[in-house]
Amino acid sequence: MFLRFTIRCQCFYSTLIDINNQLKQLNMNKQYKQVIDLFDNYIQKNNPSDLVINQTLKACIELGDIKRGSSIYQRLSSQSKQNHFIQTNLIGLFMKSGDIDKAKEIFNKSQNKTLFMYNTMINGYNIYSSKLNINNIL
Repeated sequence: MFLRFTIRCQCFYSTLIDINNQLKQLNMNKQYKQVIDLFDNYIQKNNPSDLVINQTLKACIELGDIKRGSSIYQRLSSQSKQNHFIQTNLIGLFMKSGDIDKAKEIFNKSQNKTLFMYNTMINGYNIYSSKLNINNIL
């Protein structure tokens, strides 16, 4: 019984590590469409981890696929919504789409703001010439 459980766990974790490594490699090679395709195939049979979601959100940002990123956001668990890597990418996604209010909402709900979150907010404000609002987040 224990051996069977161990084998199942090893298969699960090796699959999870493999998928995350594949997504990360595709992102590094700027093959963002392939990231989305791999994610779509993966979620048909698996519940995606925060690592998988994070890599997919990065691809959505690069592709400007706001609809896909928003769809992923809507399906996130409350625990995933508190992951600061995911929060940072969601802020970047919504800033890129011009939905500053949504980005600000995610930023304000964050319990552990990181330097990367602040930087993403500031860069987003700069892109959309909302420099007056930078003081509101600091």
